[in-house]
Amino acid sequence: MALYKFNLFLFFINVFTYHAAITAFRSLKLKELHLGQKPLPLDWTIEGINIAANLGLIAVGIYYGINFSVEGGIIAGVFGLGGLRNSYVNIKRLRGKIIYKNYWLMSHIGGMLGSYIGAITAFIVNNNRWMHLPEIVAWLGPTLLLVPLMIREINVFKKIKL
Repeated sequence: MALYKFNLFLFFINVFTYHAAITAFRSLKLKELHLGQKPLPLDWTIEGINIAANLGLIAVGIYYGINFSVEGGIIAGVFGLGGLRNSYVNIKRLRGKIIYKNYWLMSHIGGMLGSYIGAITAFIVNNNRWMHLPEIVAWLGPTLLLVPLMIREINVFKKIKL
């Protein structure tokens, strides 16, 4: 739909959400990075696409913020910066910079919950005409409510070091 309507913002949000799901899936295949396993070129391509899309999301946010609404710019910027942070963490993992024994499980949990947050956000935004939430609450509310829970869950597994 984003490509059909030529909506770059939605396209970049799609990449952001799909990246979370793909990262969760690929983390199950990369359980031995700490033992010298090499990531596939596909893994680097996934991160490259995500970085490009999130830089695009930040650019769209700046454009929206200047030309349309500050609120839209903030939304795009928050997602763009969050996506870049996710790629940073994943690239460290792919390069073998691992300190936690269950790194693959933490990546899987983070990716699955991240894609779930994306699905909840999409549902709320698409049904907001009945809920009447402020736009920024519809877009960022699920993230603000669920990311702390995701961090808490991942921190449980950080107690187990290599």
